[in-house]
Amino acid sequence: MKKFRTYAFSLLMLCGLTLSLSSCKKYLDINSDPSNPDNVEAALWLSPILSKMAVDVGFDGRYLGCYDNFFHYYAGSSNADLYGYYPASDNMGQIWRMVYFDMGMNLSRMIENGMNAKQWDYVGVGYALRAWGWLTATDYHGPIIIKDAFIEDPNKSEYDYDDQQYAYQTVFALCDSALAYLNRTDGGVSQTNLARGDLVYKGDRSKWIKFVYGLKARAMQTLSNKSSQYYNPDSVITWVNQSFASNADNFLVPFNGNSSADANFLSPTRNNFSIYRQSQFIVNLMNGTVFGQADPRMPVMLVTDAAGVYRGADAVLGDTARAVTSRALLNPYGLSRSPQHGDPGKYVFSEGPFPIMTYAELQFCKAEAAYKKGDMTTALAAYQNGIKAHIQFCGLKLTDTAVVSYLGNLQVVPTDPNQLTLSMIMCQKFIALWGFGFVEVWNDLRKYHYTDTDPKTGQQVFTGFTLPLPSQMYVDNNGKPAYRVRPRYNSEYVWNMNALKKIGADQPDYHTLECWFSQP
Repeated sequence: MKKFRTYAFSLLMLCGLTLSLSSCKKYLDINSDPSNPDNVEAALWLSPILSKMAVDVGFDGRYLGCYDNFFHYYAGSSNADLYGYYPASDNMGQIWRMVYFDMGMNLSRMIENGMNAKQWDYVGVGYALRAWGWLTATDYHGPIIIKDAFIEDPNKSEYDYDDQQYAYQTVFALCDSALAYLNRTDGGVSQTNLARGDLVYKGDRSKWIKFVYGLKARAMQTLSNKSSQYYNPDSVITWVNQSFASNADNFLVPFNGNSSADANFLSPTRNNFSIYRQSQFIVNLMNGTVFGQADPRMPVMLVTDAAGVYRGADAVLGDTARAVTSRALLNPYGLSRSPQHGDPGKYVFSEGPFPIMTYAELQFCKAEAAYKKGDMTTALAAYQNGIKAHIQFCGLKLTDTAVVSYLGNLQVVPTDPNQLTLSMIMCQKFIALWGFGFVEVWNDLRKYHYTDTDPKTGQQVFTGFTLPLPSQMYVDNNGKPAYRVRPRYNSEYVWNMNALKKIGADQPDYHTLECWFSQP
């Protein structure tokens, strides 16, 4: 800073010889650039922030989807397939970058400018997105930097981490602030103006309010292993009831799909998933192995091999059929298909929008909360709503013959609420979030420690879910699966090592340490 001030003073002296002080001030105002103005109105911040939410989750989904058992690398045994990490690499670090850079100060400026203009709707949306960012980051990474984040101090070089308990408290507080501002109608609140930046809800504050309640429900249900000090199933049920009422409220980020610059990260245009193959776990959830009847959504979501058979990849072996067929397990081009072959992709691996939150997810959250509370009637009703909503999300009609048959199967939807199981709820939620709900599904898997059984029934919660053998896990894991993702390499392991050491993130097996939220 001393060098900068000396240089500026020398210029001022030079200007004084030939220019007036006012003219020199304009010349020296290096922070004012008509092409890149300091005071950008809130509307111009929002659209790119929303876009990056979807793109950056998709980036890390390439690896987290292997943890989730959504899909596996076609050859198997990738670092992610074996619940490992990628040393000295930013792989798996995009969500970190999203929260601290892509959203980061941009979101802070949007909130600040909204405050100055009394655009309380933009302020409310800003707080909602900040809450979503912190929640996504802590779910993914465990401890994160909150108190020290976005501090404009040139002398600060170390940024300490906050524990998950504080992170969740912050999320709930931000949600409450978001609701307070979104419910205001005074000042510069305007649906027309909010719609200028709002790609998702076109300025409809009522839907943003529903999103915030959904966010609170999602966060609370993630804490279902905790004591009543932190977890309240009644709150989850109440917040879900105040949230999305149907698929019309889904939080979907749209993309034009004209080029890779404005396309869904999962889409054929980006072609980021061609090396992945659907897992045997999702195939078994849908082919009748678990629910006793083939799922009518399977042709919409999954694909067959060359012989028309639905098969899945293994985490260790990958696509074991490659030696006996010329066609890859999913299709010749993987999950997001190559458009030059006239294949536009299917389901979420298409040019459509990227889902951030859906009505189906929230109904399954409600079902799980009611199940844990012992309110089986409420649990069954929400469970049915979740399945039906996702069937419609897939473009199917509830009156289709195959759908009616599926919903009429007592192994899928019991008529007696007391026959509903936790496994039914969580496995159907897995189906409804397959392919895009990367972080939320990982939360569920970790809550139930991947292979836990339900104390009420003795049944495995995620029926048929398997992990690689301890001897097959990534070399640094010591035979354990991952429970958190390491902070981003280039911003943390290169520049913030002292803070990492305080939380044990310098240890090779840090990523296997269980998160606070999943511990009883």
